[in-house]
This record gives sequence, C-alpha cells and structure tokens, in this order.
Amino acid sequence: MLAPAALAAPAQGETEAAIIGFSPNGKYVAYEEYGISAVSPEAYSIIRIVNVRKNSFVGKRIVHVVEFEEQLDMDGIRSEAREKAGILFRRLGISPGERPGREINIMLKKSPNAQGGFRIDFTANKKSYRLELFERVYQRKGLCQAQMGDTKMKIFILRVKDRQSGALKILQKDRKLYKSRGCVFNYDFTSAYTYRDRLVVFIKAELFNDEGTEIKQLVVTGTLKFK
Repeated sequence: MLAPAALAAPAQGETEAAIIGFSPNGKYVAYEEYGISAVSPEAYSIIRIVNVRKNSFVGKRIVHVVEFEEQLDMDGIRSEAREKAGILFRRLGISPGERPGREINIMLKKSPNAQGGFRIDFTANKKSYRLELFERVYQRKGLCQAQMGDTKMKIFILRVKDRQSGALKILQKDRKLYKSRGCVFNYDFTSAYTYRDRLVVFIKAELFNDEGTEIKQLVVTGTLKFK
C-alpha cells in the first residue's frame, strides 16, 4: 500500500483534506482528514468513503488518533490509518495512490462571484464547467451567540454549471447549520478533483469554538451529468 505524500503537519485546530483514490468505475472515492485537535493534545487521521453520485458516506469512518508529541510523525499516523482501512479499500477496489483523479488548479482558476462567494471555471472530458459556491446567513442562537456574541452564522450552496448548454445542477444546498459543523462564519474552496464524469470538492469551513477558531474540511461529490 502506498504511503501518503509527505506533508507538513497542519497547525493546531486546522484540518487538512487529501484524496486517496477512486474505485475503478468511479462509484466510490476515499479521502482523508488529518490534523491536530483544537481542544485536546491529539493528532488524528480520519478516512471516509463516499458514494460519489449519491454524495453520501459508505460504512463507518476509519479513525486513528495518537497523543500529540513535540516530534510528531504525521506521515506515520496517516500511513497507519490507511493500513486500518485496507480491508475496506480492497473490497471496493480502491488502491491508494492509484486513480487519484485530476486536480483542478484552485489558485489559478478561482474568482469572486458577483452575488458573493467564489466560482471556478474548469474543463473535464473536453467540456467547460463552472463551480459556484454561495454563502447564506443562518441565524443560530445559543452556543454560537455565547461564543462570539452574534447569531449570524453561514450555510452554503454549491452548484455546477455546463457552460456550453447553460444547464445548472445543485450539488449541495444547506437548509440549516448542522450542530456537527459548529459555528461557521466563512466557507471557501480547498481543492477539487475530477475522475471520468465524477466530481469531488473539498470546502474549508472556518468556525468559532471555545479555544478561538478552527478549520474543518467538508466534502461534496456528484457527477457532471445534466438531465
């Protein structure tokens, strides 16, 4: 099994996301979240499998957590998490390092939306598309109000557009701010990948907690097929 690419450990409270690979037919994708906890002295790697078309998780997440040390071996932690997930990878035909998809260059292609948020123009399968991320205000009282003295948090809408036909497709539209997401005040693109007609988008969510702020990574998946 291939080891993950060597990367510097994220700052405490910041989660990074990395794609592991697609199944041969693109039905499933495996990805990893890793970082150092904002509220406890622990480093972690969490692996999830997603049904790309359905934008839904498959099975339980694989979690590997170790006590934080000054000389932290984040690469070792990530490799051990992948070893734990080996049986699931083999069952779904996922080989880490193989079929990682084609990464969209976010830094070069991202630009502001006129209505707020960001857009990314990209090509896949010789066609031109546009990803659009919009933020919306969501009133959240209670914990969020206590942490930052405000009730105006953020939810998001992510959609993709076929630039030739003009067809639009909603990939995710939040109806509420989920408790598990926390008190989010900002969203942005982290990275995006295509594989055949499949699309995987990582979105950075910045939120408040009792220690200050932290960063979570959200994943949204779908296809580039338009009805």
